[in-house]
Amino acid sequence: MMFKTLTVVGGRVFFGLSQWILITLATRFGGLEAVGQLGLALAVSTPLSMLFGLSLRSGVATDVNNTFPIGFYVRLRSVVSVLIVIVAAAIAFVFFDDVQLSAVIVAVACVKAVEGASELSYGVAQRSAKLQMISISYLLRSVLAVSMFGGAIYFSGNILWAAIAWFVSGSLVYMFYDLRHFNSASHSAVSAQVENRASGE
Repeated sequence: MMFKTLTVVGGRVFFGLSQWILITLATRFGGLEAVGQLGLALAVSTPLSMLFGLSLRSGVATDVNNTFPIGFYVRLRSVVSVLIVIVAAAIAFVFFDDVQLSAVIVAVACVKAVEGASELSYGVAQRSAKLQMISISYLLRSVLAVSMFGGAIYFSGNILWAAIAWFVSGSLVYMFYDLRHFNSASHSAVSAQVENRASGE
């Protein structure tokens, strides 16, 4: 168990390092304006993600009595993700005249929405003690984000294309890895719940 926990911590650290690399790439290949736009987009989107996140990962991970079905968390996460993008877009287009800057803010908000969906998957995996899935997902997200973001900013020099590439990288990991393991972990969690109730009776 300790080893699994350490792999998750390592994956999280690697993911955090990748975020720093993205800023470095934006500075190196996009210039000060690009990194400024990215920083502002993160400043708008990150608090919204935290505000609307509702600690759903912790909620689903600790809901061992199945107070709410997993489908409830999925629907709530979907609503929250849409709200993050809508509110970020409203802030962007109301308070900023620069169309590109506004588009970057929306793109980064989409990144945060997808990250939230992945975090919900991690909660289900944590509840089912499938911690290795979390660490692998962190690694995949980190490598793809750096590769696709870096490639986009290197070849285009445009932070908007880089932000879109970042969003696509996270979406790919969610659709082709997180979602598949989410379904498996959900089944395991429900099966464990049924077994616990049966043994209790």
